Amino acid sequence: MARILLNYSSSDVRLFFRIFFVVAFILINLLGTKCLAARAKVRLLQRRTVPLPYMTSWLGSFDSLYALRVVKTLPGGWLSLLMIFAYLLNLSSDFTSALIKSVPVHDRCQFGTGLVVSSALIELVPWNGAPYTVVSQAQTTSLLNDGLKGVYKKANRDVNFSADADDLLGGWHCDRNSLELDYPWDVSVNDIVTSLQQHDLLYDTPYAVSASIGNTSHLVVLDTSVGENVGTVFDVRFSVDITPYGNVTKHMQSYQCTLDDTYGYLQPIQEMIHSHDTLKNWAEMFQGSVYEGTGTPASNNTGGILEQTLNSMTMVAGGDNYLLNTAHSSETQGCLTQRTHILWELLMLSGLTLLLLAFLLLFWLGMVIRLKVLSGRMNVEDARWIQENTPTGNFGWMAQAVRESHRPRAVQVKTADLKHWHFGGSSEGAGGLWITNKATHSNVAEETISLRPTLNDPSNLWPYCPSVAAALILAILFLGTTVVHIYQAVRHRQLFCLVVVIGAFMETAAFAFRFLSAKHPTQKGAYDASFLLNLLAPIFVNAFDYMIISRLVRCFLPKTKVFGLGGNIMGKIFVCCDIISFIIQIGGGLLTLSKTPNSAKTGIHIVTFGVVFQEALIVFFFALTVRLTRKLDWVIPRGQTSKEAKMRVHAVQISLLLITYRIVYRIVEFSSGEGSSLNTYINNHEWCEYVFDGIPMVFALVVMNVWHPGIVLSAGNDDGFAVPLNEY
Repeated sequence: MARILLNYSSSDVRLFFRIFFVVAFILINLLGTKCLAARAKVRLLQRRTVPLPYMTSWLGSFDSLYALRVVKTLPGGWLSLLMIFAYLLNLSSDFTSALIKSVPVHDRCQFGTGLVVSSALIELVPWNGAPYTVVSQAQTTSLLNDGLKGVYKKANRDVNFSADADDLLGGWHCDRNSLELDYPWDVSVNDIVTSLQQHDLLYDTPYAVSASIGNTSHLVVLDTSVGENVGTVFDVRFSVDITPYGNVTKHMQSYQCTLDDTYGYLQPIQEMIHSHDTLKNWAEMFQGSVYEGTGTPASNNTGGILEQTLNSMTMVAGGDNYLLNTAHSSETQGCLTQRTHILWELLMLSGLTLLLLAFLLLFWLGMVIRLKVLSGRMNVEDARWIQENTPTGNFGWMAQAVRESHRPRAVQVKTADLKHWHFGGSSEGAGGLWITNKATHSNVAEETISLRPTLNDPSNLWPYCPSVAAALILAILFLGTTVVHIYQAVRHRQLFCLVVVIGAFMETAAFAFRFLSAKHPTQKGAYDASFLLNLLAPIFVNAFDYMIISRLVRCFLPKTKVFGLGGNIMGKIFVCCDIISFIIQIGGGLLTLSKTPNSAKTGIHIVTFGVVFQEALIVFFFALTVRLTRKLDWVIPRGQTSKEAKMRVHAVQISLLLITYRIVYRIVEFSSGEGSSLNTYINNHEWCEYVFDGIPMVFALVVMNVWHPGIVLSAGNDDGFAVPLNEY
């Protein structure tokens, strides 16, 4: 997938997205409140009552989660899930700055003033002037900026210079000769030169230069193919002593250097140069370039250094040894410029925010249309009264409190009891719309029953007596691994680990709600939240596995594909499929909570399809990880880095197997058929939930704690393998 690069400063782009998210979430809050109010009015116009928790305003920030604890049910019904989703999106938007990076990209910049290769006037090329320094440094700068080395059309001191093919006229290429000769330390330079000529490693007019401190060391011999002749193109041969000292056996490496004249533009320059005398003058420059100083061996990149020096010599000759040429100032040269890179996570976050905003807008418009239709079917005054007096938000409920205060009897109601009360018509015949009890349609409180519901109690949501202790233990275990994952994500500075943190947090919340539901078996809100979170949390752990492998491929096998997938596209494909699985399962999960049997059955089928789809992805991905381990053996030398990388792959494989173990259980549970002996056994025995779901997911998260990917992916890795911190 191509990178999205903007020609704006990163600070401006961050400001834009910050404003976008602020405005978007303000609109989401406004539209959400209107949706809740419109839905309540529709129910009232249908002569139905509205559960009081459904008549809340849109809850932003942590209130959307805290309300679950306060009222013991989902405030706003299914819309509360959108409130929580909006809250998570809002939290994620705080990472905007980390998802926008300033990156260098190759571009063309105005040249200005410098040396321009445009003439063939110099016969004896000077080596000791600023032009040589500038053109030599230009090649180094270009290489540092991922550009090309060679004979440039023009060069200057631009620190952002990065040459491309349009900047090159050609370049010298020095090929290392396979024949390397050794000589005793006390052999004379002349004898060495003669021997090299006899082996056809030098031409007929060699020139030698060496360090003369004590024994001969740092010997460099160079020669031109045309000797003393001029007016023709020439090649150059070098022989270099790669040993550091004069009292050791000399090991001579030889190079054959030729000029690649791509466009035929350099031939006149070469023909003008008196190569023998010029190379003789430049001999110490060549010698000084290939060694790092006294008592040092020749560079491992001797051939590249010789090429760079010959390129510089050619450019100085063609540029007439002149740095202040402005004739081509309006032309361009390759360079690096800063562009703003927007990571795909930010685009996905923005897209989900816009999708939520669009959904709320369409839902509100649908409710408005229904209000118009229903208002036309009833008494105009009643419809107007409902439209104007249905309490929405704090001030609406203040007005309703004033109306209720004039009723004859006061009622003591705890916050947690609000789910038993509705807003609508009263059975007292007083007229108007009042807060009424669900069971009696009266505003008089029922007598409270303090006994714990039994299994035969129709209000009990559990087919067995759920264990409070087991739910608490699992919640504590998940909380522990969540805290460790948060620490490791911060410690290794890996933003993508937020995915597994979310998954671990959802598992913690799932069993925390199960703990609450076990203590209060009739509370549908805690029961529903536990079911949904427990169903969806493994998807995030699964996505984390995909992201680990894609990063390992990009880190250790940047130019290798596994099953035809490169590291950049691999994670995106599997994570997107995981998101599809998430959407399918959350949609099916919401339907299973329906009070209508047909809808609940449809939801089970949808969830089953979602987990089967997820498992199909896991099977293919597991095969991919097996293939990856073999490729790692081929590419990475055996050592600590190789072991660490493969251990992370094996950790992912263990995690995938544990998730598969859990998915198989869910498939059996959902597909065995309601009322079958297997389905009945699973639903009536709590141990199945822990052995086949809860405990495997604990181990899946702990495995990632023990072999955390941040150790091999962090920027501080001693072996130098690293992935950009926030890049997908």
